[in-house]
Order: sequence, then C-alpha cells, then structure tokens
Amino acid sequence: FALNLLEGENILYAKASDQVGNQSSQSKKHKIVFDNKAPQIEILEPVDGASFSGEKSNVAVKGSTNEASDIFINEKLASTDSKGNFYISISLAEAENIINLKARDPAGNETEKSLTVYYYP
Repeated sequence: FALNLLEGENILYAKASDQVGNQSSQSKKHKIVFDNKAPQIEILEPVDGASFSGEKSNVAVKGSTNEASDIFINEKLASTDSKGNFYISISLAEAENIINLKARDPAGNETEKSLTVYYYP
C-alpha cells in the first residue's frame, strides 16, 4: 500500500480487522518526520571573486546553515554551533581557488554553493 505523509511530524500505527469485524488492538505508535526541504547556506566570508595577497595563504570561510545540518567545505566537514554557524580556515593555492560548500540535513536533503577566490603571494 502507499502512504502519503504530510510535511512535518506524522504519527503512524496499525490496526487489523477480519471479514467478520474482529479487530486487533492498536499497534505501538511511531513518529515519522517528513522533510523534503533542502537546507540553506549563507556565506558571510569570503565574498565571491575576492582576491588575497601576502605571505599568509589561508582564508576564513564563515557562514551559516540550518540547525542540525552538516556543512562540508571542499569535502571537509566543518564544525557548526547550535545555531548552524560555521567557520573553517582553508589554505589557498596561487591564482584561482574554487570553494565548494555542501549542506546536508538529517533527512538527507542537500544544497550546494560554490565561490571563486584568488590568491597572489
């Protein structure tokens, strides 16, 4: 059989009956949360297209995503606080650098963003 879930919390249980009307007692209730909304990614630093120079080739990547979502920056898991804010320092190569961000929520929904920055020693 097919079951259409509503967005958010759904409570499921089962009851059986036969052709003469006998019914079982209700099964244990199970809570199912249906979430098909992708998490958000807000990038605060650096700005897309920014250029960096000097001896230090590291740049801070700062931003936020939804609470309980994981954020990956260039495929590395970054730490988030309880509000979804993240910060990670990454090393830049000389010239063009593409920074890829991917947020994944507990339901497996994903959002991806990327930006390009430049480093000239």
